[in-house]
Amino acid sequence: MTVVEYENRTARRKREEYLVKMAVTISLTIFTSVIAVAGAVFMLLRCEMKKNRANKPETVTVRQAKESSGKHGMTPALPDTDRFMARLFAPGDEGFSVFQEDGDGYLNDAASSGFEILDRERLDWKDVMVPYFEDADEEAWDSGSDLEDGEDADGEDDGLFSDDLVFGEVFRNEEEPAEDDAYEGAPVSVWSSAKNVILDLDYNSDVDDVCALRLAAQMHSAGNIRLLAVGLSTSGDAPAKAAHGQLCYDGLGDIPIGTSSVTVETGSPYWDEFISAFFYEGNYVQADAVQLYKQKLRECAARNETIRFVTTGFVTNLAALLKDPEGYDLVRDHADSFYITGGGWKQGSDFNFVFTPATAEAIRYVVDYSPVPVVFSTNMSIKGERGDVMMCGASMMRKDTDGDDPVTRAFRAYERENNTSLSGGRFAWDPMCTWVACMNDDAATKTHLVPMKVYVDGSNGYNQFYPEAEDTNCKVIFRDSEDLGWYQGQLETWVDRGLR
Repeated sequence: MTVVEYENRTARRKREEYLVKMAVTISLTIFTSVIAVAGAVFMLLRCEMKKNRANKPETVTVRQAKESSGKHGMTPALPDTDRFMARLFAPGDEGFSVFQEDGDGYLNDAASSGFEILDRERLDWKDVMVPYFEDADEEAWDSGSDLEDGEDADGEDDGLFSDDLVFGEVFRNEEEPAEDDAYEGAPVSVWSSAKNVILDLDYNSDVDDVCALRLAAQMHSAGNIRLLAVGLSTSGDAPAKAAHGQLCYDGLGDIPIGTSSVTVETGSPYWDEFISAFFYEGNYVQADAVQLYKQKLRECAARNETIRFVTTGFVTNLAALLKDPEGYDLVRDHADSFYITGGGWKQGSDFNFVFTPATAEAIRYVVDYSPVPVVFSTNMSIKGERGDVMMCGASMMRKDTDGDDPVTRAFRAYERENNTSLSGGRFAWDPMCTWVACMNDDAATKTHLVPMKVYVDGSNGYNQFYPEAEDTNCKVIFRDSEDLGWYQGQLETWVDRGLR
């Protein structure tokens, strides 16, 4: 090998070594850059996840949250926020829900038999959390993200999830989106379509009031309505404490009770039992019904909202509200309507109208002077063409084998007092009116409203309905179907939701 050949070979080897080094250097540079970019992306995602977690409560199991929450509907310990609202979904007696309303800081925990998803097309229930209760031990739980909607841990397509899981959504300091902006997965408030309701009961000798209150309580817990207050058209502390006891059982003990300023003396076989078994003094709020109604109307006025009044007893509280100058103006501007259980179809004498001279005059005054629509659920609304009658409470009587539920207790007390059997249920006057008013959906309830001219004799409560009347403020609920079993099933389902 000549010197020239050796030098050429050496130069060629050096060039090859140089090229290899350059290739390695470029590869390492590219690899390092990719790693750096991936690391930066990871850190950004991690920071965003931390930020999101910082804006959400810790998570605990349903059992822990339930054990740490207050008894008798007391407020559990929740994070201190300006606005906190949680929607929870769970099966069976493990279910509960927590709500805080921005307007007055109102907060309660409501035991329920499962959260009702109002509009599945607009809600996404994956990757959701349970609010952390400060006095509960922390415990991680499976978010269940591997489960399909409507499928439980056992693969059963029952619309619920495993008993060990709970699903919900938490919103903090967020504005609710406009209806047109809603989309699947959007943070749509459970209250977005809920109707504000005040339920006015006589809550005395009969037991259909107990079913009506249970139905309203469960519809509140499911997000169908906001039950702002419960009023009583009967006098005295006993019915108020008994009604509060029933609300405590359903986890709504913070809802205030309004009592009648008009003396209507009655009695009930279940008051004492409810007071001894369920009443809790710690969160008991009792006020004059008219003053309470005006307060709730003012609060809704501040939020530019309206209230629907549903009365299943005497209308003395509504008449007193209309006779109050401020009350009349508030009703005119911020009430949606009056739904009233009562009226003999097409004419007759109804118990809620004729009970006393005061009740007779009250219904006449409401019919003649109400500035908002008056909707009647007459005795015809629960009667079939063949003479059959819609009932309520029979399902609860069968299922509640221990007899601990307030509905069962009231029915048993009524049986003892009247030496009769309610195994087939009790007439569904009050639950039917409450259900139609709170559902606020003609198609879902298979009902429609027909305008009527109504005459009431204020001296005795005798009433007459005149169909096909124009220019009237009154309407009557009509069923679209003669299948009373379907309607009864709807009522029973809501009443049974409260069974523990």
